[in-house]
Amino acid sequence: MEEANDGPFLFLGFGWDYGGRVSDWLGGRMTPPEVEGRRGLVVVLESDSLGLFMERGDPVAHGLAGDHEIPSDQVGLESLGIRVTGFEVALGPEPTNPVPCRGPDGIPG
Repeated sequence: MEEANDGPFLFLGFGWDYGGRVSDWLGGRMTPPEVEGRRGLVVVLESDSLGLFMERGDPVAHGLAGDHEIPSDQVGLESLGIRVTGFEVALGPEPTNPVPCRGPDGIPG
């Protein structure tokens, strides 16, 4: 992704609501256009092996959890198997009165 962006980017630490989302392309080629004040595209990252490295006490892995930004060019990330797992697309402005989502059982969630 750094090659496609023509440079490093920032992503949010794993293990929370917004974990793994690219937060800043740092002006690179992957910087998405804004859609009515929101980023038009958000890339979501994940690591299948992060838990294993955390169990082994790997200091790089422990630094990847939580609500903070992580530079993609941080030393040691290559071994953690971080990959793209999804995209979030903004099609318009954030709704002022969102309709609550309901699960398959009809209960709001």
